Amino acid sequence: MITQGLDWIAAITLFGGFQGIVLAVALIASPRGNRRANRFLALFLIAFSVQIFDYIYVYTQSYIAFPHVLYLSDFFILAVPYLFYRYVKSLTQRRLKFDWKELFHFTPSILYIINAIPFYFQSSEYKIQYKLHYPQPLTFDIE
Repeated sequence: MITQGLDWIAAITLFGGFQGIVLAVALIASPRGNRRANRFLALFLIAFSVQIFDYIYVYTQSYIAFPHVLYLSDFFILAVPYLFYRYVKSLTQRRLKFDWKELFHFTPSILYIINAIPFYFQSSEYKIQYKLHYPQPLTFDIE
């Protein structure tokens, strides 16, 4: 089993991820300010923190011990632009209304999840071998 420990770079990065989660909780719990904008900023920070945790997960090669978590967080990064858009929109507009057309922004995330479903149901050994031989994220096979 090849594993890389938690070195100082990984520890500092992990601390940054936890800091993002703590700030997100503080933004959600805060009764002051623009609460709607704070919620979108908190979701934005949570999505980035999940990506930081995923980076540490791959960097420390924890996928060998916990292969079923592999590629679960990739769809979060596809939701980040929409969350940032809603955050800026909630800052600049007084009356922010939800439009069903905005769900179109989640199309890449939904397509990614649909594409990854067969991978999620594979065995642990398959996932480890896939990560060792194909280190890039899951992609659509277009030939």
